[in-house]
Amino acid sequence: MSNNNRSLSNIAISVAGFAALLTAGYWFVQREFNLYFQVGTGLILIGLALFVYFDPDRARQIVAGRQARYGSNAVLLFVAFVASVAVINYLVYQNAQTWGLRWDLTADQERTLTPETVLTLEEIAALDEPVVARAFYSGDNPNQTRVKELLEDYKFYAKGKLVYEIIDPLLNPIAAEQAGFIAGGM
Repeated sequence: MSNNNRSLSNIAISVAGFAALLTAGYWFVQREFNLYFQVGTGLILIGLALFVYFDPDRARQIVAGRQARYGSNAVLLFVAFVASVAVINYLVYQNAQTWGLRWDLTADQERTLTPETVLTLEEIAALDEPVVARAFYSGDNPNQTRVKELLEDYKFYAKGKLVYEIIDPLLNPIAAEQAGFIAGGM
């Protein structure tokens, strides 16, 4: 093999590796299958194809050599470990509420309810009929997500006896009027 082909194969594998790092980083940050991700994936494939084209002997050695066997074992163990952690995380996330698990890991304990609130919600849980809470937020209000999270916490501690609905007074003015909602306050 000529030195020219070897240097071209080194450039090709370097481009593929660099593109793989950038594409993986982009995916972890953006989580979008858009043009940037597609171009990065294309560069990886083209770089690998050029590497095989310019230096097929080295490519064969990498795939079939002793280092490849041990390296593939390490990769498989790593993938199995990551998959195990992902499955455990998914199961805990999906079943935490069923198991009665609640953790507030925020620095200032922002998601922790006061004991008085928890006591009130436990009293709601003892009622025969569910309590309905209505929140009025327009779709562009940045606090809507936080309010929904808070209402989910309330629902959890009320053992499902608190039912909530978020009403957009701009999209549903009749429901807002029936509830006595006045824009800007009640």
